[in-house]
Amino acid sequence: MKYAALLLIIAALPVHADERPRISMEEFLGEVRAANPEIAAAASAAGAARARVRQAWLPMDPVLEFERMYADGPLGSGAAERTVSVKQEFRNPFKYRLARAAAKGESAYYGGLSGDRTNTVLAEAVEAFQSYLLLTRTERLYKENLELLRGFARAAESRYAAGRGSQADALKAQVELSKGLNLLLTAGREKETAAARLNALRNRPPGDPVPEPEEAEAETAPADHRALESAALAGNPYLKAMKARLEAYGSRLSLAKAGYAPDFMLGWRRRSADNAAMDGTWDV
Repeated sequence: MKYAALLLIIAALPVHADERPRISMEEFLGEVRAANPEIAAAASAAGAARARVRQAWLPMDPVLEFERMYADGPLGSGAAERTVSVKQEFRNPFKYRLARAAAKGESAYYGGLSGDRTNTVLAEAVEAFQSYLLLTRTERLYKENLELLRGFARAAESRYAAGRGSQADALKAQVELSKGLNLLLTAGREKETAAARLNALRNRPPGDPVPEPEEAEAETAPADHRALESAALAGNPYLKAMKARLEAYGSRLSLAKAGYAPDFMLGWRRRSADNAAMDGTWDV
């Protein structure tokens, strides 16, 4: 009877609303997407690859030359000559097209790797958040059980002190209370570890406080595995990256075979000389 009365008293205790800050799955994933260093590094690599596509069309650096010549002696007249020349090399247009195709393939490759890294990190973030939510529920359950065990232990001690219960019952209640306390401490440590993992994914110090997770309703609709498989094959960024790299390698191979094609050099030179006949002349 006393155990039943104790349960009724615990159930009748007022329940206060939990006003602690909370974080939802969507908010957490948004922070991970914005601050995770792996995602940022992959995005930077993809941006650098996109910039190289434009560079593939650019001509080589121009060459500016200054030259001074002085002729003296039996074969010279002692006159000085100074020249300024500008040279610009242009690759064969066919090579430019192949180089651009290769650069676009590499850009698509790194873009796919960036998307794949983002998906991988977000999947890890979802798993970490669910683990944190599970440990939060477990800790809450252990706390409730611990309160019940404390009530049972007090009741068993009271019955033993009044001579209406055995010592074995009182000792057993204390053992169960110790087990419950150990489970609560273990769950608390595991929750701290899970919180540190969430901070690492958000690029924050491990000891930063993490709000309590918001409860989310579980989706009960069955998954269409065939549709998921088709979507994965059609939209998987890693598969797209590998396909783009194969195309880029094909363009590189064609570019290597086109090495025999001639390139072009355009140059302009102007002379300044003591010899009036050569002074001010220029050639292309």
